[in-house]
Amino acid sequence: MSKISFVTGNNNKVKEIQKVLDAKNIDIQIEQIKDDIEEIQSSNVKKIVLHKAKQSYAKFKIPLFCEDSGIFIEALNGFPSANAKFVFEKIGLKGILKLMEEKTNRKAYMQTAICYMDKNAKSHIFEGKMNCTLSENIHGTLGFGYDPIIIPYGYAKTLGEDNSKKHIISARAKAFEKFIEYLK
Repeated sequence: MSKISFVTGNNNKVKEIQKVLDAKNIDIQIEQIKDDIEEIQSSNVKKIVLHKAKQSYAKFKIPLFCEDSGIFIEALNGFPSANAKFVFEKIGLKGILKLMEEKTNRKAYMQTAICYMDKNAKSHIFEGKMNCTLSENIHGTLGFGYDPIIIPYGYAKTLGEDNSKKHIISARAKAFEKFIEYLK
């Protein structure tokens, strides 16, 4: 079994990506490197993930990948964008839903970028996107982050209520599938 290093402090992301691999019967083990990576402030997930990956490669000097995701809410002019983690930590789901009060347009999308640094320190970026709507209330306790308020297009429940297909439909899963194709 081959291994690939994923630099992240988020155990949930590791589990989600490993589930993508396992569902496709791909014999790769995700090896988590827990590290505090400086995260630049930007609304662009590709810029953020590239910075994180270059910083991590400079520190560990091995092939590795980093990931960054954002939620872009149409009625809020794309807010919180790639600042999703910061906004989640500061105002949480209740704060996001408070900002959405009186809004009839509940369209949003999740975007993920994965940056792989190969053995020659060359970066490769893979992106995924999932269109969704925001629920009016918090529903479910499954998953993590924004899952309890995200309803993927074509679905009736939030990812917090039903995350059985998340490893197939999420922006992270889509970006990682492109990464897997590259690795093949």
